Formats: sequence, structure tokens, C-alpha cells
Amino acid sequence: MHYDYFVAGRYRNKEKILDLANKMKEKGKTVYCFAESTTSIEHVGSIDSDAEASIAQFENLPDWWNHDSVRAVFEGDMAAQRAADNFVLVLPAGKSSHIEAGSAYGMGKNCILI
Repeated sequence: MHYDYFVAGRYRNKEKILDLANKMKEKGKTVYCFAESTTSIEHVGSIDSDAEASIAQFENLPDWWNHDSVRAVFEGDMAAQRAADNFVLVLPAGKSSHIEAGSAYGMGKNCILI
């Protein structure tokens, strides 16, 4: 699938990110938002789940970088990022979002910080 925009940010800030993504969709844009992705919902939790509880399940893993769920979410997000024309980072954002911003810049995407 092709996306006009890939929206990234901190999972703890998902309500504001979802609000932005929905406003973009209302304008007829195609948007990938990590909080709505099927992979994230399967591995992290639904949009309505408690962000702190969802994040804690991964932060407490001693080898999170080898965890199947982390890899699945990463691979899904990177595929969507490659399929998007533009990258939007909603601040404040965590380390992974900043890494995604660097990847987007390296891919030649238009990068927007909010």
C-alpha cells in the first residue's frame, strides 16, 4: 500500500498523534499511523489500551531487541515508512521515533516535525 504520510511519535502521546492522523485523513490523505497498524495492535495493544501498561511490557524485557513482537512492529513500521511520501514526527518523541526520522531523512522523504 502507498501512503501520503507516515506519522510517528511517542506511544504515550498516541491520542494527539491519532488526532493529527484523523485530521489528515479527513482531508483525503492516506496515512500510516503506528497506533492504528494491525501489527502494533496485535503486539502492543489496541488504540484504547493503556499506553503505560503497553509500553511497560517491552521495557521490562531483559532482551527486548530479540523479542518477536518488537521485531514484527519494527518491520511493519519500516515497510510502511518506505511506502510513504512524507514523514511526520510529533514531538515529544522517544528514541525509536527519532531513529525513524533519521531513516526517513536517509530515504529522501519530506520530513515534518510538529
